Amino acid sequence: MKEVGIEVSQQKTKLLNFELMKKADKIIIMDPDLSKNVPPEYLSKIEVWQIDKLLGKSIEQIEEIRDQIKSRVKQLIQTQ
Repeated sequence: MKEVGIEVSQQKTKLLNFELMKKADKIIIMDPDLSKNVPPEYLSKIEVWQIDKLLGKSIEQIEEIRDQIKSRVKQLIQTQ
């Protein structure tokens, strides 16, 4: 991420909970199977991105996935 100017070393994974879902304008899910676990009242906030899992990928493949996510985030911001 440093290669593209994004500092993430201090970031920690956050557990998604009902309070966060309630506050969110949009909930991005990168694993379609996880959308099955979203309570019905939050389904209108869900956007599913078909993104490959990183596990077992080469650094080049991971960089491609990173770039896909970056591009999708930019598109998301522009449409807001």
